Amino acid sequence: MRLPATAVAATTRIDVVRICAGPDQWGDPMTGDVVGRWEGPEASKALTLIRKLPTAQQTLCAFAPGWGIRAYGDPAAPPLFEAAFCYGCDKVWLWGPQIPDHLARQEFASDSPNAQYLLLRFRETAFEARGPGGARISHPHRTLQPRRRLRRGSGRSPDSSPAPNNGPGRMPS
Repeated sequence: MRLPATAVAATTRIDVVRICAGPDQWGDPMTGDVVGRWEGPEASKALTLIRKLPTAQQTLCAFAPGWGIRAYGDPAAPPLFEAAFCYGCDKVWLWGPQIPDHLARQEFASDSPNAQYLLLRFRETAFEARGPGGARISHPHRTLQPRRRLRRGSGRSPDSSPAPNNGPGRMPS
């Protein structure tokens, strides 16, 4: 994925956003909670990872991002740029004063190891931010909890069926 080198070099802090709605159109603000903060070397590593995301073929999907970032040079100033990631249609929208028009909409391979690692980092950051007794973070397309599956003819509701056994070290689908 392409990011402006000047914006990457100036970034000292990244806020991780769990998007709950929108943006409806490019440039609209992301609506959601800031679930974590990456600063200094951690922010640099995250931007390096994002820059390594491979491009993908364009797919048809209603853009429904679940995760986003806001990159800051000076925490007291507005963000240098924002990015909203949709793992359903493999698109990312970028906007802000440091983003030229030709970089505003890009495709990324959401099934690539780097994209999956970035998704894991988003989820870990949100999980760590919850703390003891924190509220569950949910999204209509993605959740942190394993999906419960209803077997045909079982007569059980999805809430009463056991969680799938993902095995040690496996992520829920």
